[in-house]
Amino acid sequence: MKVQYFATLRKITGKQEEEISAKNVDELLRKILEEYGEPFRNALYDKDGFRKGVIILKNGKNILYLKNLETELSDSDTVSIFPPVAGG
Repeated sequence: MKVQYFATLRKITGKQEEEISAKNVDELLRKILEEYGEPFRNALYDKDGFRKGVIILKNGKNILYLKNLETELSDSDTVSIFPPVAGG
């Protein structure tokens, strides 16, 4: 599937998007964390889990309204990952 990175995640990965295969969002995130390590982990997670403001979309739909980390994925899907955004 196509995985799109936004904001600081593009700097961490050095990519706007890439192709990764995974059966669900949990497996996808594990693969991404294995590849990009602590900088990626720190961008998305704190001691309580996802940082407030992290958004993960499957084909434009927030996974929170699907099956969250157990949201199933296929090769035709697009997953968009947005880190928390600060500003004012």
